[in-house]
Amino acid sequence: MKNPFWNYSLALYSKPAVAELCLLAQDRYGVEVNFLLYAAWLSSRGQSLKASQLKRLLSATEQWRQEVIGPLRSLRRQWRTLPEAAQLHTQLQGLELEAERYLQDLLWLDYQAAPPALGADLRANLQQVLACHMAQGADLEQLLEQLLGVLAS
Repeated sequence: MKNPFWNYSLALYSKPAVAELCLLAQDRYGVEVNFLLYAAWLSSRGQSLKASQLKRLLSATEQWRQEVIGPLRSLRRQWRTLPEAAQLHTQLQGLELEAERYLQDLLWLDYQAAPPALGADLRANLQQVLACHMAQGADLEQLLEQLLGVLAS
């Protein structure tokens, strides 16, 4: 499937500090990296990510994220330091990446079915994603500012 969101994500994720900060948001706050990238992609198109849309997408992809991506990620991280599992670790990385791509394909299909409204910027879209995962507060504002610094394209 041709998916411009996936291509955008690969390019953005390879930029300095993007992966590190997105993974920090994921590991420390449970913020789904694919949704941070989706928020950035939408803003690059001048489109908004509404809370209702985000909640619907999070709900629609929850089983996939919890039962496929999460366990693959967990095993990959556990096996990272086992020299005897190096080949399996590499295979797990590939499987995890394919699972992430499938998730992004689901987001792309949803986007095609009903493109979001115009008018939001990166800050507004990221605030929606962070608000779904975190309480308001200093941590949220600090993380938001850091993400804005690396995700602005």
